[in-house]
Amino acid sequence: MNTNIDEHLENMISTDEDLFVPTDESYKPAVRSASAISVASSTNSDMSQQQIFSQGKRDRLEEFIHGFLGISIFEVADIWVPDQEKTFQVLTQVSSSSKQDTPPLEEFQKSSSTATIPIWSGAAGRAYGSGNPVWSNSLDIIVDVERSAAFHVAQIKTVLAVPIFSSNGTSSSAVFCAYSRQRHSSVPFVLRFVQQALRLVWRGLDNVPPTVLGVDTLKDVAPNALGQMAADFEKQAVFEKKRKLSNVSASEKADQNHCQNLDNDNNGNIFAHTNFKERLSMGHNSQPQFSK
Repeated sequence: MNTNIDEHLENMISTDEDLFVPTDESYKPAVRSASAISVASSTNSDMSQQQIFSQGKRDRLEEFIHGFLGISIFEVADIWVPDQEKTFQVLTQVSSSSKQDTPPLEEFQKSSSTATIPIWSGAAGRAYGSGNPVWSNSLDIIVDVERSAAFHVAQIKTVLAVPIFSSNGTSSSAVFCAYSRQRHSSVPFVLRFVQQALRLVWRGLDNVPPTVLGVDTLKDVAPNALGQMAADFEKQAVFEKKRKLSNVSASEKADQNHCQNLDNDNNGNIFAHTNFKERLSMGHNSQPQFSK
């Protein structure tokens, strides 16, 4: 990937609040009713699932998953979409990938391929129902009712579930899930990056106005490369550190500019010299108000 585009993507994904839904393990999202979830979709009830989850979206997401799993701490990833025939109350799997062909993981994928996840059940159901991402290693949170045996056999201990929003941004159109047999604590800035990267992939990078990223074209940006960026936790940690340092530098510069308008008296008190000079020019004899 072009380095310039890479940097612009990282900057936008880390700063664009419109692409980010805040999350925290202690945060309890507002409950969304079934009717509220299907409002946006009910206006297009004649639209088939194939139209909602187009082949182009499927291809881009599968390419993203391939790049993500290549260097990720997660071992299996899949995509879930709401089942229109069941009034959007359950999720069905439309794609699954694994970076290891072991019997337990293969059995887990097989069970997932025929499963239906009710809203609010497990990590995927919670992510879809709340509209917030879930990253947890608590079995009470990540295991859904229909795959409980498969979770046990595969020894899945951590799940990342991220809702992908429709173009209008008001309803979840799909859920991306990643699974690991190791316990991993949530990393906020990684969660943020994955969520925003998925939304870019869903929209299609070719549909993102070039001016948004400050580059002329995104034709060389592949979902696979974006998936690798989303899984490269070390790189993101470095970028996050640089971003924080940049914010600190900007704050320090603002403080310096402020201090340039301040003078010290003989006792070390600080006052705004500009205002003092203005007071003198106006003929006032009163002394400036010092603050300690």
